[in-house]
Amino acid sequence: MKHTIENERIILTIDDHGAELTGLYDKNNSRELVWGADPKFWKRHAPILFPNVGKHNGLEYRTDGKAYHIGQHGFARDRDFQLISEDPSRIRHRLVSDSQTHESYPYDFALDVTHEMLDSGIKVIWDVKNTGDETMYFTIGGHPAFNLPDYKQKEDFQVCIPDRAVLECQKLNLETGTALADITEIPLKDHILPLSDDLFAEDALVLDDGQVTEAVLQTADGQDIIKIVTENFPNYGIWSVKDAPFVCLEPWCGRCDDYSFNGELKDKKGINSVKPGEVFHKEYEIYLPK
Repeated sequence: MKHTIENERIILTIDDHGAELTGLYDKNNSRELVWGADPKFWKRHAPILFPNVGKHNGLEYRTDGKAYHIGQHGFARDRDFQLISEDPSRIRHRLVSDSQTHESYPYDFALDVTHEMLDSGIKVIWDVKNTGDETMYFTIGGHPAFNLPDYKQKEDFQVCIPDRAVLECQKLNLETGTALADITEIPLKDHILPLSDDLFAEDALVLDDGQVTEAVLQTADGQDIIKIVTENFPNYGIWSVKDAPFVCLEPWCGRCDDYSFNGELKDKKGINSVKPGEVFHKEYEIYLPK
């Protein structure tokens, strides 16, 4: 079931399935900003990636000496969340661990996802509570896809990343979906990353070390489409598909495994941990143009 709230500027729609943002309508510019999930290109809108971002090496990880199999980006995006509350300014959903999640992820948790209205945007809030009796380990990320309006080609669009002159991108092994040690540097002229299909020829741009705290999707002549503010996120992804009229701007807390990593989950690079009874909290904002 989908839930819709609105203010003078925005119509916001959230689906119980995956607690996924499926609509962010800009009333001033009469356009939908969230990708419509056309399966010809990509069947999702803005999935939540939990309990893993990207792939584990061999789609398998180990914790306390036991191996578990789990697919790319985890299971939260494919589960129905419970609607906890809905009012004119926010919608809150929850996913709780159960026998099905324990098959691929042994920890007990409650994942709350809140979408909160702002005057000219929204705030996305994640709260991961450890409801078990041992420290839990996970990565979590967003994967929002934004429409490229009046699309003809990606070269008509760009992403402005303030305060960055160069992006240092983690190269990927395409067969395993894991990160190589090599880094590719992409120079930015006046903080601008021009978009093209060639930019994504080797999958997503994977950015570590908190390189992106703000990104503005623009037309090539500098007209703002949407801004995403992601302070204190250590990892980030930028991704699209050939000929597709969207681009994903993805704040992550953690990413795929390093190539050939076979250690314990707790030793994975960028892993998050929460002690019993504690809560991991993270939030980011999406703003419409002024």
